[in-house]
Amino acid sequence: MKQGKISQVIGPVVDVVFDGDYLPRIKEALTVEVEGKKLVMEVAKHMGGRTVRCILLDAAEGLARDMIVTATGSAISAALGFAAALILAFRGKSLLTVAIIASATVLVCELILPYLPL
Repeated sequence: MKQGKISQVIGPVVDVVFDGDYLPRIKEALTVEVEGKKLVMEVAKHMGGRTVRCILLDAAEGLARDMIVTATGSAISAALGFAAALILAFRGKSLLTVAIIASATVLVCELILPYLPL
């Protein structure tokens, strides 16, 4: 994992400088550890001079210059819930089709779950 250092903090906006030939891509997730808590930020802009401007996705309390930042090499990701997965899976299908499949899925879950050893 490539590492850089915080050069400036202005509220949720954080500038990070990377050494060497690595520069994270726009929308790449970066992490920094503050008091045992991992904070995530997203690269928003290349500033030039090996510096990227990021948007912090949490409170900036505790951040300071020269703290080590790690580039994850990938974009921010989040798990999808059942409803969101259904919407994405059946995009473009009729509402009736989606409702029938969703109802059938719920019915199957209600029939099977009581018999599973949880």
